Amino acid sequence: MFGRKKRASAPVETRSEEVTVTLPTLADEHPIWDEPGPRSAEEVDSSLGYLDHGALRIPAVHGMRVEPLGPLNQGVAAGIRLVIGTSLVEIEAYAAPKSGGVWDSMRQSLRELALQHGAQVEEKATRYGVEHLVTIPVTMPDGGQGQTYVREIGHEGPRWVSRIKMLGQAAVDPQAGAEFERLIDRIVVVRGGEPRARLEILPVSFAQQAPQVPDAS
Repeated sequence: MFGRKKRASAPVETRSEEVTVTLPTLADEHPIWDEPGPRSAEEVDSSLGYLDHGALRIPAVHGMRVEPLGPLNQGVAAGIRLVIGTSLVEIEAYAAPKSGGVWDSMRQSLRELALQHGAQVEEKATRYGVEHLVTIPVTMPDGGQGQTYVREIGHEGPRWVSRIKMLGQAAVDPQAGAEFERLIDRIVVVRGGEPRARLEILPVSFAQQAPQVPDAS
């Protein structure tokens, strides 16, 4: 899904007291891409190869459909939905305090809500920490009963927290899920410096321009 190229060295220029650090890009072979995401805007260079949706910057993937999550209000949505083949991922980002620990309380509330609606919730320890595998009963088109599955993941950054839901084949198939994890680990959250209430939704914009693509050379 993502190509990489190696840098001969990580360029760091020192001039008297000034230090210039080059942030990793999508095209770089860098250890940060192996860490659970999403990323903070200060960690990586998202100026190339990304779709800019305000609070969320999304890697541009061939064949991926990008949709607003929930209704649009003057070009702004509460989250984003990414569809590739028979799988999709939904992402929402919220403001959070510096102290962290927000996802643990969110996770418990989401678990209780799912149980109240008749779903089954299995807690699993993964590279993202404790996540939920939610089994939801559904009525099939022929009137029979079936099930759908959702992987519910949370990740906290500095003063933000993300809620991620993986649905379709990627929720139950490890190989498909791993490909979507690579996408999740490269998503960038732009928190901004303005004051926000705890769990205030970070707005996702759909008045975007086409992404700039890195030079292949």
